[in-house]
Amino acid sequence: MPDYLGYHLQEDFEAWFNAQGQKLSLGEINSFSLATDGIFTFQKIDNKVYEAPHNLIDFLLVDGDGASNLNMLDRKMRQIESTLGLKPTDDLAIIRVDLA
Repeated sequence: MPDYLGYHLQEDFEAWFNAQGQKLSLGEINSFSLATDGIFTFQKIDNKVYEAPHNLIDFLLVDGDGASNLNMLDRKMRQIESTLGLKPTDDLAIIRVDLA
């Protein structure tokens, strides 16, 4: 069951953060991506024949092709649907930040 930060807005942030068992600390970050678990729910939407699926997570979260375009993720989602016949079956939210 998800435990979103929004569930804890009334709590003291420092106490909440210090109680977290899973933390990641990195040095210099040039880019990062954050996605909800909906990224694992892609399924075929019809019975048409499409090309074999590739690594969707890498395509959405790592691949920088089109990063200069503000609607890059929307374009990638439409490409996944049209070329692979796949759509997420749960809510999917993705944030990508390229700092370099």
